[in-house]
Amino acid sequence: MPPLKKIKPLKIVGGMFLILSLAFFSLISWQNVKAILTQVIIDNSVNTTATTHNGSSPTSVFISDTTGYVFYVDGDGTCVYKKTTDKGATWSAAVVVDSQTDCIRVAVWYDQWTPGLTGDRIHIATIDSGSSAIWYTRLNTLTDALSATVNVSANSGQGGAFAAGTTIHSITKGTNGNLYVGVENSADSYVLYCTGTCANAANWLETGSNPFPLANHWVTLMPLASGKILAISWRISADIISSKVYNDNTDSWSGAWTNIDTDAVDNTTYDAAFGATLNPATNDIYLVYTSHNDTLGTDDDIRTAVYSGGTWTATADILTDDARGVTGAKIGYDSQNNRVNVYYTVQETAGLPATANIYYKSSFDNMVTWGAQSGPINSSDGNIYGARVNLISDKILYASWVKAGTDNLLGTDTVTVAAISRGHHYVYPENSSVVINNGAAVTESEEVTLTLTSTNANGVVICNNNQFVNCDWQAFTSPSDIKWSLLPGDGNKVIYVIFRSIDNNLSNTLNPTIELKTPVVTVPETVVPLEQSKPDVQTEEPATGTEPLVTTEPETNIEPETTITPTEVILPPAEICQTEMTFTQYLFFGTAGSQVVALQDLLKCLGYFPKTLKSTGWYGLVTIAAVRELQRSNNIIPVGMVGPLTRALLNSKY
Repeated sequence: MPPLKKIKPLKIVGGMFLILSLAFFSLISWQNVKAILTQVIIDNSVNTTATTHNGSSPTSVFISDTTGYVFYVDGDGTCVYKKTTDKGATWSAAVVVDSQTDCIRVAVWYDQWTPGLTGDRIHIATIDSGSSAIWYTRLNTLTDALSATVNVSANSGQGGAFAAGTTIHSITKGTNGNLYVGVENSADSYVLYCTGTCANAANWLETGSNPFPLANHWVTLMPLASGKILAISWRISADIISSKVYNDNTDSWSGAWTNIDTDAVDNTTYDAAFGATLNPATNDIYLVYTSHNDTLGTDDDIRTAVYSGGTWTATADILTDDARGVTGAKIGYDSQNNRVNVYYTVQETAGLPATANIYYKSSFDNMVTWGAQSGPINSSDGNIYGARVNLISDKILYASWVKAGTDNLLGTDTVTVAAISRGHHYVYPENSSVVINNGAAVTESEEVTLTLTSTNANGVVICNNNQFVNCDWQAFTSPSDIKWSLLPGDGNKVIYVIFRSIDNNLSNTLNPTIELKTPVVTVPETVVPLEQSKPDVQTEEPATGTEPLVTTEPETNIEPETTITPTEVILPPAEICQTEMTFTQYLFFGTAGSQVVALQDLLKCLGYFPKTLKSTGWYGLVTIAAVRELQRSNNIIPVGMVGPLTRALLNSKY
């Protein structure tokens, strides 16, 4: 029988007003995101081999703000497209592009993506496993007429051993009007080009000497000025991403490979997790790729780089050492506002494919900095493959993806470029400000009031970390007072805020500060009598580089009381309060999931968590207070989070 202890009051900081306020704003945030991003089913029976939907090149094109095309491998093994004329709200019946039933991937390029070109054709490259060849088809978007589908590999004697999950191909169009296709395969690697009528297989020839090794590596091709072509190769066997340049005037490739990243460790299940786009005005190439996600959720990165003037420059990461499982990344360019959008797929619980969601971030300064995370853009999580976005548009950026298991191809309009204008002036947040506690320099409470003002803004994201991790957009009307929780612990606290306009344009990041000085409280020694001397107090430390994340979602079903009157209770023996859960995660304010449910159930059995409350699976203020009581009872400094020491206690004792 454990020693008798008095249960201290559970102090719910800020009371019911805070909790209800958080519930209100959290609800508005969720509804606001879903109102802006409406997910639709494009096709409900795509190919069941999930890896056929991955690739390095785009698979969707929008030729206006309402009309677009999405290309994919259908359930019967043919490569097809569907068309929308209402911005993706509805889609046509599937139209067959490549009628072979062993089509395993598709890649496309639109004339107007190439700087200086004004054509109306979508150029489609498909590959099959039967003949292990690249096939070419052209779609005229003025009439929706398709050219004949021709084998472009055979004329120059190319071979290969193509298979879904191993073979990645790419297509692009040079500024000189030539088309290029390329593939890296263990049996044959090559880049082909076409001048003249490309629906004639005889017009396809190999470019100079083969620049690639014979290996199942990943490639994407991009146009450069003066008719040159940039080949970006991810040599996955060596964890290196590098590039070479093809010069059409000399029909030759540059000599040595230029390394972009020599530490690009890939994931073997979710292949081709990289992509490139370009700025048509400057011909700069923007690259995004995942790294260190070979074991999901350990130190997963999403990195970026820019090719400009013949030189690669590493730019800001989208994610660094993320604990979620990063499985994909693609990139699109809004040419109206010089905005780069990166779309990425993460498993919220690393290693559990069904927990995946898609998010995106935007940069207005050529990827030097990134705005807050937006999303998820999908309405329900699932095992996601083949997330793509159209490469360039001054009208719309449209994301699509495949949900494995349901075999649904899904999509949503993530950015409508210049959707609302005021006399040809695109609306941005203006006169934005954030004031903490009416301008006070110091606060004694972690709970503060933010006074937010911003002209033209209808959305805001607030966060305690400058990467805006786990912080969501919420609806906003200026001015507004919002209750906010600072991170625990005395010291100078920074709050990060970004406003969003009705055009989805973002403000600069505002970062007001306030000093937290919590009053010293003397606790009578009789509150928690000890029956034996305590050993040295242990310290619960968070993981290196881990910062407790704050969200705005509350505990639910809170009874209308702010404290629990201390009473003398007899805690049940440890053998009565048992759980089948093995705790493996850091748990802290804002964490959600099955491990939090198990923790709350256990704390409830032990008498630390109010039995009148539901185990919601969300780690809020009541859970923090209960964990602190558990830690005090076991000589661990009561920080209110579950780290290595508390986790070891839970797993060994219960």
